[in-house]
Amino acid sequence: MPLSEENLMETINVADNSMYLLYLHDATDEHREAVQQIVKTHANGWSHHLPDVWIAGGHDHKYWANLIAPVLALSDAGLLVLKLPRDKGQRMFATRGKNPNRMLDWLWSTYHGKERPKPGLRLKVGGTSKPGD
Repeated sequence: MPLSEENLMETINVADNSMYLLYLHDATDEHREAVQQIVKTHANGWSHHLPDVWIAGGHDHKYWANLIAPVLALSDAGLLVLKLPRDKGQRMFATRGKNPNRMLDWLWSTYHGKERPKPGLRLKVGGTSKPGD
């Protein structure tokens, strides 16, 4: 059952720097479009570079699950919401594939909260960079 507008508004905390990975499975294009609009409207920062995966900022895992649940009703599609580490120093990621620069720029600036290091450097625990292998 969807949350009432009043209950939904009680869960909002846009100053929250929590980040969540939203993953749809067995989704249709209509599901993806609806989730994209929800994320754009409700997230405090977001990224969407893979068809069924979003990184969304703010709120909590139940908020995202309850907000998206009506989109999935009466279908075989499902949703997984994972809370990503709050401590930006613990947020790690890797990308592979053709031209990941846009995703990397966003991940460094928004998700990790630091300027993207120069190529050939890797981030050391504690925030200093050293030459990569």
